[in-house]
Amino acid sequence: MSVVIYQREGKVAYITLNRPERLNALNRETCIEMAAAWQKFKDDEAWVAILTGAGERAFCAGFDVSGGAASSEDARYALGATPTARDIWKPVIAAVHGYCLGGGFLLAQECDVRVASEEAQFGLPEPKLGLATAFSSWFHRYLPAGPALELLLWGDPITASRAYELGFVNKVVPRAQLMEVAKEMADRVCTVGPIAVRRMKELFYAGRELTREQGIELMSRYFDEVANLADTTEGIQAFLEKRKPKFEGR
Repeated sequence: MSVVIYQREGKVAYITLNRPERLNALNRETCIEMAAAWQKFKDDEAWVAILTGAGERAFCAGFDVSGGAASSEDARYALGATPTARDIWKPVIAAVHGYCLGGGFLLAQECDVRVASEEAQFGLPEPKLGLATAFSSWFHRYLPAGPALELLLWGDPITASRAYELGFVNKVVPRAQLMEVAKEMADRVCTVGPIAVRRMKELFYAGRELTREQGIELMSRYFDEVANLADTTEGIQAFLEKRKPKFEGR
């Protein structure tokens, strides 16, 4: 059985880590299949993806260390299993339950939006194993410095409600409602212009690296591109006619 399951329902793709007996922990095989799933999503006609984990105990408990400590090469495999490694500008939603630790935390943070069940736990247990966190150099982009360092240096997990307070999680819901709420969020994304959404996502992340002038230049190029789309014409016409637009991604 595949350790990563890819399914598509309409415009929504579902990517599921499928190692529940190992708390969906990552290994090289899983990372390779995850990378392939992200590439499939990038090439697919889906407009949005939901990433989750199989079973009831974990979203992803990190890299599987049952065979020994993870190496720098293992870390590279884990980094390659994220949507950002494939320059995917379609929106990605993480539906997190149970343990979200180490490499699982990495997967969740590299998604655009995170919805978590009430019992979810987020943590970086690496220091308790005498290990370093592979993505610590850019972890400050997702959390304020103080809480980020507390996670990195102490290794203690935080609750879903605390992750929400820190702005890492967008919404906390009962476990039974997790996938339903994630699907509702995905469906909302499918009501807006998909190309405009992808360009805004790219601009948002590019803005972390670009100067103001470079950002304005990129924005101008994308603004003109989007302004000339058939979807833009449809969106404006629908607004004037007081009806819902029918976007086609062109």
